[in-house]
Order: sequence, then C-alpha cells, then structure tokens
Amino acid sequence: MIKQFNNPKFYNQTIPNEIDIPHVPVGAIIKGAAKYFGNRVAFLYRKKELTYKELYNQALRVANGLKEIGIGKGDVVAIQMLNCTQYAISYYGIVLSGATYTPINPLLPKDEFLFQLQDSGAKVLITYEQLVNVWEGVMEHSKIEKIIVTGDVEISSLEQCVDTTSYGDGVVSFNQFINNNEAREFTIDVDVVEDVVHIAYTGGTTGKPKGVMITHKNLVSNVLQSGAWSSAALPQLDDDGALTVKVVEKEVDKYLQHYPTLPGTNIRLSPAPMYHGAGTMGGLAYGVLFGATSIIFDRFIPEEFLADLERYKVTELSGAPAMFNFLLMHPNIAKHDFSSVRTINSGAAPIAMETMKLLIKYFPNAVVTEGYGLTESTASAVQSVGFYDGLRTLGTVGLPIYNTEVKLMSVDEAGKEVTEVGQRGEVCIKGPQVMKGYLNNPEVTAETLINGWLHTGDIGIFDENGFLSIVDRKKDMLIYNGYNVYPRQIEEHLYEHPAVAAAIVVGIQDVNVGEKPKAFVVLRQGVSATEEEIMSFVNDKVVHYSRIRELEFIDQLPMTAAGKISKIQLVEREKTRLNQV
Repeated sequence: MIKQFNNPKFYNQTIPNEIDIPHVPVGAIIKGAAKYFGNRVAFLYRKKELTYKELYNQALRVANGLKEIGIGKGDVVAIQMLNCTQYAISYYGIVLSGATYTPINPLLPKDEFLFQLQDSGAKVLITYEQLVNVWEGVMEHSKIEKIIVTGDVEISSLEQCVDTTSYGDGVVSFNQFINNNEAREFTIDVDVVEDVVHIAYTGGTTGKPKGVMITHKNLVSNVLQSGAWSSAALPQLDDDGALTVKVVEKEVDKYLQHYPTLPGTNIRLSPAPMYHGAGTMGGLAYGVLFGATSIIFDRFIPEEFLADLERYKVTELSGAPAMFNFLLMHPNIAKHDFSSVRTINSGAAPIAMETMKLLIKYFPNAVVTEGYGLTESTASAVQSVGFYDGLRTLGTVGLPIYNTEVKLMSVDEAGKEVTEVGQRGEVCIKGPQVMKGYLNNPEVTAETLINGWLHTGDIGIFDENGFLSIVDRKKDMLIYNGYNVYPRQIEEHLYEHPAVAAAIVVGIQDVNVGEKPKAFVVLRQGVSATEEEIMSFVNDKVVHYSRIRELEFIDQLPMTAAGKISKIQLVEREKTRLNQV
C-alpha cells in the first residue's frame, strides 16, 4: 500500500513520516509521568485517589521489594487480579525491577491458571485474597517462590494489611511488602530490543495458549506511535531518563481546534480489564504516558457507567462494540449529558456501522475512532484518523499508524501480495511494535513471523484511499464481547463428555456481543444427555467468555468434499435461520 503522507485528510502534516523512538525501558513512562504530572490523579478507585507521584513511589517500593528477594531481569512475575489501584502499582513495580510481567485472567479455571504459571516460569504471584481457591497450594505445582496478597482492606490505607497467617510460608500481604521497602530508584541494565517486558497469553487454535513475548522496544514504540497518531504528540526524553510527550502545535487554542484534549487533562473511563491487552496498553501504558486520570470500577453496570460518564466529566471513552451496544440500548441514555466526551475509541472487534452512527449521535463533541491490532502487535497497528477534520470512513479501521506497514497477502497463492482495491487478503504487519515471538514455541513463531512480517490470520481489504477493513478470519477464532474465543479448546472439552460422539463449535453473529459460541453435538448411539447437562459440563471448565451460549443436537456433522467437517455450512445455516426470525 502506498502511504499518502501528503494528504492532509489522512496525516497531520506537522508530524514527520517516521517518528524517532527513544531506546528506553518501559519504566521511563512512569518516571516521566511522576515528574511532569506528579500531583495529578492517576487512578480513582472506590473514591480513593492515587496521584502519579504516589503511584511512582509505591511502585518503587514494590521494585525494591522484588530486588530484595532476588527478583530482577529475566525473572517473571504474574499478576492475578481484577482492576484496582494495587494492580497499577504492581505492574510498574515489576517493570521498574527489570522483571517480566505476565497478566493472568483472575477468572481462569485452575488448570489453565497453572499452565500459564508453569509455561512462563513465574517466580512471584501477586494476587487477591478472594481468589484463594485458585492460588492456594500453587507453590507445589510451579516455580512460584513468593505470593503477595492484597484485598479490600488494603485499598483505603497502607497501614491496613491482609491477614496472611493462615496461608503458610511464602505468603505476604501487599501493604506489608510495600511498607518493608523504600521508594528508592535504582538502575537496571535493560536491552530494550531483546529483553521481554510482557508475556501476554493468547489462546491457541490447536492446543494450549501461547505466550506472546513483548519487548521494551515493542511497548514503548507502540504507545508513542499511537500518541503521535491520535494526539500529534512526539516523544520527549530528558537527561534523567524520564519519558513524556509534547504536542507539536505550541498554540493551545489552535491545537484544540484539531485535537480533542491536551496531555495532562484527559479523564478516561473504560471497562477493559487491566489483565487484557486493551487495559494494559490503554490504561497502564498510554494513559500514564499522557497523564490521564483513569477511573477504575469493579463491575460494568450500564446505568452506573452512564452516570459516571456525566459525573466525572469524562473526556475519553474506550471499549469494545459489545459495551457500546449495551450503553446505546439503555432506555435512559438520552437523559444524560455527554458533552464532556471528546474521544471514543472502539476496538477488540469490528463495530457495526449503525452502532458507529449512534455513537456519533449521542456523543456529538467526540471524535469516534476504531482501531485494529492484536496481542502479537503489542496493541495497535491501524487506527482511524484522530483529528477533527480528518477523513474517517465508516466500516473501516483506518490507516497504518506511524512507523507501521500493512500489506495483504493472497490466501490462495502463497507469496503473492494483493494490490487491487477491494480484493481480499491476509493482513500482514511490519513495525517496531511486532512481537519478539512466542515463548517456548519456535515453530509457531517461524510460521507467524516471516521476514519481519506478522501474519495475523485476519482477512482484510483496502479501499481506494488505502483504508483497511477487516472482513473475515483465516484462523479458527471468534470474538465474544471483545474477547478472543478459540472453538478448538471448547471442542476438546466437549469430546471429554462420555455422551458426545462428535462436536463442533462456531460463532453465531449477535448484535450485542459480536459472536456467541454455539455447539453442534452428535450423541453416541444409545446414549442420552440433555443440552443443559453438556453445556454445564463444558462451561465449568472454561473461562467465562468461552462458555457455550447455545447447543444443538444434530444427527451428523456436515462434511466437505475432501471429507473434512464443514463449519461454513453451519455458519451459513445459522445466518439463514436468523434472517427468518
């Protein structure tokens, strides 16, 4: 694709075609935020404020505590928590220590939880006391040497500590761990190109989840690429190694004529879990780099969410299409004042054009953008144009962000690039944000990273302006509520049931959630079972978003001429059925 950098509707003409990415570790982000936005509230949780200066100091205490117990460069620390301020503190404590962070979905079943600990080789687990049924006894089955436990009692004060006396040796409360250490800066010899800062797990289509290795360079590059793209802000690194951003337009009024908010003024609201890529990159990396105030809440309740948007005068709203659908369908949405909202970012799954139109209607002052990326590209690769008078085309996810190339490769002819407008091809990405590879999986890494290009498995088309649309997926995956769901994993559990002879899982389109997993099951001859029985059997073994939502018994699975099970026939049948309802 030819980039039209000279087109003022596509690219900000004051930004160079390629931005300079400083070679710094991720810890430079929190150091910069503390220096330039120190007294600004970084996170608000349960009415408790945490400023950037407090975040940095407490993260340094965590980093020194990890150093004290022998954890540093090359070691892995896992976080198993829902959103809370302790999560943010822990994340930056790990980063500042030089260790590697791996997020664990706190709702994972115990066997999947243990697999991630074992595969990553994590030595420390930072968790929540309410999850004790999952993490208790974990030291016997992994390399975990220390468990740091927090809880509700520790939210309001550093002086209150979780009682860990009943948990045995090696378990300490989060606040006790912080209080035992100083907020002292120390230097880590980080190779930003090679050293891994994140191991984020993505589901496997043919087996266990894969650990995506993200380096310091990957993460810093991606957050700065997105910042230049969405806010016309370029990186600024001082002599102390503190990283921040400065907008290219010096006149504030002139800048705000084109862009929604200035760094250090944003108020963010997003339901994305911090353990999810959108939460880590959006709230913990991008939000901190830009000095935003992020509002954290425990549960996504649409009425409360809408009220908070108005109450806190939120300027930036981020989420998946399923969340926006819930909000837009709420009967009281028209009663709220959303005039403060300046930016709406949709990601994780394609958004329907009707949903986009409603967002524009109810949030008239906002730039509504969509983006595309995946765990293997750290987060973002393609985004809608972010300035007010830029061209945004409904149905597309936008253009490649700075320092990023995107091409389409034929799915029928190996090695052939697709160049015609509207012609389908596999989306391939090249840029400094592309992962180092998959942990402990060189074969799949070699299949996915070819000559520096990330082969995504997603199928896209370019329009006449070079705007990308995602139209299908080459790999066997569906997206439910913004989460990647891998049918193969569900099918394996279905086959474990003694009554199941054959089974297949497909994604059924649903305007509220994107795609919902539906299972088609052939029972063994002479054996009976109910739909509810089999669904419960499987759903007890998988994470909440991978649960089967519908199950149908059929006499036999449809086959292709080559003798393979044909999912497309079932998908098409379901589309016909839904159109007839």
